[in-house]
Amino acid sequence: TQKEEVIHALFGVYVIKQVQKEFPNWFNEDFYNKLYRACKKAYEAECNIIDWIFEKGELSFLSKDVVKEFVKDRFNTSIEMIGGKSVFEVDKEKLKPLKWFDDEIHAEVNTDFFHKKPVTYTKKSKAIKAEDLF
Repeated sequence: TQKEEVIHALFGVYVIKQVQKEFPNWFNEDFYNKLYRACKKAYEAECNIIDWIFEKGELSFLSKDVVKEFVKDRFNTSIEMIGGKSVFEVDKEKLKPLKWFDDEIHAEVNTDFFHKKPVTYTKKSKAIKAEDLF
């Protein structure tokens, strides 16, 4: 699921940051230039897969251009998390249809308050009115 993918990515970032602490001299300009080139090649490979997935047409609610833009944004986010700079220009307008994805990833899972007392909260929570519940 998307949450497992995020956990996997965050674990990778954690490991890289640990290596950065132990070997900071490895993370020089040459390293980041190699990383940027690798990301561009990986993006091309991802685009080939996306083109293959959508070869019989696009979905009414999701175009391959939106998916490609999402992939670019994920690359940028990951690189920035380890101290690099964005590699791709991202059209934020194209990402708007996928706002639900970020909401789903970062939203707090609801606790059954009849069974267990909720102890967490979310900063991005939305106000809920009685009309929304019934």
